[in-house]
Amino acid sequence: MTDRIISTDFIKALDKNGKLHWIIETVLNKENECSFEIRKNRIAIYYKHGKLLEVNEKGQSGNRIYTYAFNYKKYAKRKKEHPTNEKITRVENGELWSSFAAEHQDQLKELNDDTAKEYFKDIKKMMDEWFEENPRKEWNHQHKVSLPYNNDNVLDIEYEIREANTKVDMVMVDETGRIYLVENKYGSKALSSDKKTNKKLDQGLYKHYQDYTNLVENPVYKKCLIDSMRFIIKTKQQLGIMPQKYHISENPEFSFVFLFAELVSKGDSKKRISNICDIMKKEIEKIEKIDKEIYSKYPPYEICVAGDVFRIRLDEKKPFTEAVLDEMINQKDKM
Repeated sequence: MTDRIISTDFIKALDKNGKLHWIIETVLNKENECSFEIRKNRIAIYYKHGKLLEVNEKGQSGNRIYTYAFNYKKYAKRKKEHPTNEKITRVENGELWSSFAAEHQDQLKELNDDTAKEYFKDIKKMMDEWFEENPRKEWNHQHKVSLPYNNDNVLDIEYEIREANTKVDMVMVDETGRIYLVENKYGSKALSSDKKTNKKLDQGLYKHYQDYTNLVENPVYKKCLIDSMRFIIKTKQQLGIMPQKYHISENPEFSFVFLFAELVSKGDSKKRISNICDIMKKEIEKIEKIDKEIYSKYPPYEICVAGDVFRIRLDEKKPFTEAVLDEMINQKDKM
């Protein structure tokens, strides 16, 4: 298990007058739409919910290691489906790269303190070109929610404990020191927790809630999470990414929130909405059948927003019961 932590020297390099402060300035510039995340001994810059750049604080030679981190091969469409596009090139080993990346492979593989800054705009443009061919509405919404100028209380995204086979989309905090584990759902896909034969793990609502309770009920996993979030909030505040008004209490309480975006859209038929309600109802029933003591200790909540809303108010959360279905239908009526 790994804590999310970086060294004092690394923080100094990122702070004012440090060699890497350009990274913080880039994140704080709204036009760049980038987020800054802390991992074990490294930092990651996300753009459109893709990992744009990763910086490991020390390699074998003692120097920082930069990685252009977006994996074209992992996220691209299959070869036969991928459109012909002069901006996208397939290199010798079969991976998909942007034309710029293919032309500058050597430089991108050996980025350093200076060239990472020099090539940053080009790398960002490469991702723009890829997303033009492979739009991801759910990624775009989740990323915009995580940006510090939309929600200044986001501690982390994609928090993972591999030993528990658990990943949390987003971790937030409020001014009382409570920690919120947030599961983002855009549209009506992946609502059901019924097993799919072509997937290793079902990703429905019940499954996510079950993962959440397993995480916070395990003292080792819970301590790892709290320790990581304490370090992240302190570091992000020092670097000017998070305001000082937030803190994590000595023995923090936890809440689990489903963030539903664009659950129904203007063109949805009554039949489609009815089908979505049926799926949601089944998931709610499964969740409510979990051990009563655990359910009462960690009741799930929901926040329902339109697809173009990125500001999330935690104080507007509501209990995740069948009332969410009424809210969903009301949202449709207002379109």
